Amino acid sequence: MRILSGQSGRMTMRLLGGAGLCLFMGTTLAQDADAQIDELRKSVDIFAGVLREALGLNNRAGIFSPLNGSVQGLYLADQGVVLELVTPLSNTRSFYGVQSLSSSLQELSGRLSSLAATQSMRLQRIELSGSGDSSSSTLQADPTREPYRELLERLVSVDFSAEVETSLRAAAEAASSLNLSGHIDRAAYEALVQELSQLRQQASEQALAFRTLRNRISEEGAAAQELDPTVTSRWQSEIDALQRSIEPIREAARAKAQELREQSEQSRLAREEQWQRDLVAFEVNLFKVVCDYSAALRLLPEEEHLTLVLKGLGEETDVRREDRILVLQKADMQRCLLGEIASEQLQDSARSYSY
Repeated sequence: MRILSGQSGRMTMRLLGGAGLCLFMGTTLAQDADAQIDELRKSVDIFAGVLREALGLNNRAGIFSPLNGSVQGLYLADQGVVLELVTPLSNTRSFYGVQSLSSSLQELSGRLSSLAATQSMRLQRIELSGSGDSSSSTLQADPTREPYRELLERLVSVDFSAEVETSLRAAAEAASSLNLSGHIDRAAYEALVQELSQLRQQASEQALAFRTLRNRISEEGAAAQELDPTVTSRWQSEIDALQRSIEPIREAARAKAQELREQSEQSRLAREEQWQRDLVAFEVNLFKVVCDYSAALRLLPEEEHLTLVLKGLGEETDVRREDRILVLQKADMQRCLLGEIASEQLQDSARSYSY
């Protein structure tokens, strides 16, 4: 082993000592940084807890019910503190989800079907161009039977079942929406279900009467040896009577659908306006709490930010419901804490956007 001595040895020792010092200082700085992160983590947890309590997000509807909301935080180096807030507003923005609506409509549809007549509402279209129906073919081929064929075509042209069925479906959807939103109570909803089922029953009975009349005209026309104006007139009168009997049903279904759609739209607009008012009130309270308790974030570096992510409270698109983002400067929070600006001014200073 070579032993260093003299000036060379002293220089080497100084180099070794400098390296050790650098290693020691680097270790110390890393430990200090870790300690600072730990302290910031504690500060974020404390501040998140304050927000949960002050904003009422710790409340439960019952002993076994979930919390009213939550606040989850994290610290991003060189950026700042990020807090994600889940509030009751994100749950009440839409009073029902797609799955809830679907299941409710399925239930309503099933109930209406079980209460309605078993006969089909839709009239069978008559094929007059040769479909294997001997009576229809006969009527088409023989010019002397033209009045009978015209009667059958008239029956087809006044098919009302599709229109009534569409109206009843629209009314059922609107009734379900009103019930789920709380606009009408269970008793009113049950009454609507019963009313719609009665309309469907009446429509089914009229559809059966149309089919019966169609078949009678077809059979008698095929069996007749010659044109009988008296019989033709009688069939015309029966068709007129049937048309008159279905008109009240058609109008009732159309009017009920229109009435319930208007109520549903009014209910939706009222809920949306109330939700917007609730959001404004929530944010006003949020900034008051941030102003009053921002001392918990005193360890946050001056150039960094507090970012509040309000889950599901941003813009709503056809694809998804965005979050509302609020970004605050630490300097502005300090000024508010010291009383130099009010919480309203702190709110105005925040950068906000949806993402």
